Amino acid sequence: MGLINEIFSKPKNEEGCIKNAALINPWYFKKSSPLLIKDSIKLNWKEKEKGISILKNKNKVLGMFKMFACIFPNKDNSKFIVWNRVVSTDTGYPTITLYLHNTSELEKITNPNKEFINFKKNNDKFYLLGTKPVSEFTFKLDEKNNNKKLNLHEEFNDFEEILIVVDIPNLYLNNLPKWNNTALIIINPKAKTANLYPQDWFNKSNANFCYQWLTTACRDSKTNMVRTYGRKIESFLLSENYRDLSKPEDIKKI
Repeated sequence: MGLINEIFSKPKNEEGCIKNAALINPWYFKKSSPLLIKDSIKLNWKEKEKGISILKNKNKVLGMFKMFACIFPNKDNSKFIVWNRVVSTDTGYPTITLYLHNTSELEKITNPNKEFINFKKNNDKFYLLGTKPVSEFTFKLDEKNNNKKLNLHEEFNDFEEILIVVDIPNLYLNNLPKWNNTALIIINPKAKTANLYPQDWFNKSNANFCYQWLTTACRDSKTNMVRTYGRKIESFLLSENYRDLSKPEDIKKI
């Protein structure tokens, strides 16, 4: 397998709660996954070019998503949230924006071939849909803001919990050069709170961070613990502090 194909290879038969997790393009985008349903029809995904996926309803193009775009549908697939795993630092500090869409309102993109060319050239856009988001919310990624009330719109209440995995520049104040900067964000829409948890078990490990990275996380229904998933790394359950592994000895498996 060549280097490019290795980078973009799809995960093999991952099980567990990942079907209920936010999925990242292009690694987890395939056929009808992430699952979105419009008018009782499953929408489908097709890789247009390396790293760019197209959302279609039969032959109609509904959307375009670049590498690192994440999609998180709600339980009945009537709504979904989109965000960019690559956080923004335009304001001087890292932020992330959540875009909420109703699946029923998705419309075809007029002249998709032309739009695709423009979309590829536009570095400011990481996804494109034929409709505007119902709601969007931007917040600062800072552990000091944990448990502070968010001005989160009521439309997000259809999601019980939102788990986000991102890399945050300068995550640690006194970090060592060899440390990584991955964090887990847990948002409770009804309580309007967000908590940020550096993934110490991974960031301070001997992992090859050029090759291994965390992609997503979800709540394990059997244990109610958070389970992480990643590229070239096993799936692990986190401890109650969300920063360490539930079984510290598992660190040897990295």
